[in-house]
Amino acid sequence: MKPSSKWIWLIIGLGCLSIWGLCYQKAGSTQQNSIAPVAFQTITATYTNQNPEWSLPDLDGRLFRSQELKGTVAFIHFWATWCPPCVAELPHLVALQRNYEEQLRIIGISLSQIDRVTLKRFVEQHALNYTILEGNQQIVEQFGNFSSIPTSFLVNRDGRIIKIYVGLVPQAVLEAEVNRLL
Repeated sequence: MKPSSKWIWLIIGLGCLSIWGLCYQKAGSTQQNSIAPVAFQTITATYTNQNPEWSLPDLDGRLFRSQELKGTVAFIHFWATWCPPCVAELPHLVALQRNYEEQLRIIGISLSQIDRVTLKRFVEQHALNYTILEGNQQIVEQFGNFSSIPTSFLVNRDGRIIKIYVGLVPQAVLEAEVNRLL
């Protein structure tokens, strides 16, 4: 293959990937909060890097506070039941929680905006083995007002956000980052 052909195929591939990513952007969608599924990218946190203080109800209505994560490595995962990449990522998170149950705390913050009974049924059907909380626009704003899901934050034991993941995180990437922090 000539060098110029390689560049053409690279450009075509990047174009296809861009079009795929745009298909998941939410332009004028009927979903609430203008949050859209998106392709994967990693961002090294560069702002204050501190996990904000927040509290949200779990599926039993009990208030979960961010202070409960103090001293643990945490993966805070914003997702929705209607988001295909979010749902595709759930089995990876279940396996990760099972493999690191004593060392890692996964917190799933649902932005589905559905009633608690329906959300609880979804969680049971997918056998989610980590904490699920009911999110809202205020918590999205506290985490930087992101506009795509899944969006996740990897937090070290000191409560500092060290990585932000936008889109479905490949299991090997996430596991390598968790291992680095443990």
